[in-house]
Amino acid sequence: MSRSNFGTIQYVSKGKYRVWWEDGRSTTGKRKRASKVVNGTMDDAELYLAKIRVGLVGCTEDMTYDELWAGKVQPSFERDGLATKTVENYERVWARELRPRIGCELVASTTCGRAEDVLREISSPWVQRSAYQLWKKMCNIAIRHKVRPDNPVDKYIKLDRLPKSGKRLLDVSEVAEWMERIRGIKYEAVLLAECGGGLRHEEAIALLKDDVSRLDHRGRLYAAVNVDKALVATRHGRELKETKNGFSVREGIVGEPFASRLLELAEGEGPLCPSGEPREPGEPWEARHYSSPISFTNNYRRWCERSGVEYVTPGSLRKSWSIMHGEAGSPDSLVSLAMGHSDGTTRGRNYQRATRRGMVMIADLLTDLITVETPSAHIGT
Repeated sequence: MSRSNFGTIQYVSKGKYRVWWEDGRSTTGKRKRASKVVNGTMDDAELYLAKIRVGLVGCTEDMTYDELWAGKVQPSFERDGLATKTVENYERVWARELRPRIGCELVASTTCGRAEDVLREISSPWVQRSAYQLWKKMCNIAIRHKVRPDNPVDKYIKLDRLPKSGKRLLDVSEVAEWMERIRGIKYEAVLLAECGGGLRHEEAIALLKDDVSRLDHRGRLYAAVNVDKALVATRHGRELKETKNGFSVREGIVGEPFASRLLELAEGEGPLCPSGEPREPGEPWEARHYSSPISFTNNYRRWCERSGVEYVTPGSLRKSWSIMHGEAGSPDSLVSLAMGHSDGTTRGRNYQRATRRGMVMIADLLTDLITVETPSAHIGT
């Protein structure tokens, strides 16, 4: 049984805990106790008790971060209209990084030095920054409720430097987690085309939803991607143009775990990543209807920094795809053709005559490698 000054938690059975707390006094002055069975873990029960305490007693100087989170921080997310992805990132950072370190500490006792020490314990500089932003937000809420007079998580805290962008590659063992983290963001479909199909950034961002179609072969699902144009930044904005060379006009074959999600995102019409510019019915899709390559890259990088996701440039996603195929044992000539490179060898020309068969083969090799490296990933769903 777990006890606190406010209430107790009693184990009932697997996945069930009874939470007891003081609920005022009767007309005779006798203390009343209330209880509720909470389904879940001991952590869930403790958070429920913390929420009850804040609701009945209010915010006091002996409030812990667990109580602040349950009673004030979590409820503020819906009230403030935060995006679902932002809330999920906050909850992930709280559960994995901050709660194990500060959950039981008094909010009022935190100093700037303590905050810096805790944050420096987090190895990833991106996750450090996510934890910093969330902790700062929590302390601002504590200030509003007069739990503490100032915010110890301030701009003077020194965090680890971010590594230079462009050098980070995505390892095959990280694919499933990376896909989970980017799920639902505006840039997801383009990123999947780059990481799952090896497309150049200017090719992927130029894709229309009609360029992506379903392919079923021998019980496996693929996304067939028609690559025939590129979107490039110019001095006056952006423009659609032909691909880099004649070999770049091609059909890319994307296997799982990318294919099913890419096909889902490609339902409907218009660019995979639209700019939001209005279009009249029957009007052709023009460059202005697509997200700008520069704004795409800048906005995605900023999203990574806010969300604690390590930033891998679009070009590095394409390079990661190539390296993963090397690890999967895919023939170099097929990988080269899939990437839109010219291959003047006899073997390359012969492979080009049977492109779809070869592209399906290397897509299968990559799928199998990801399955082996991330057995918990949902391959082929």
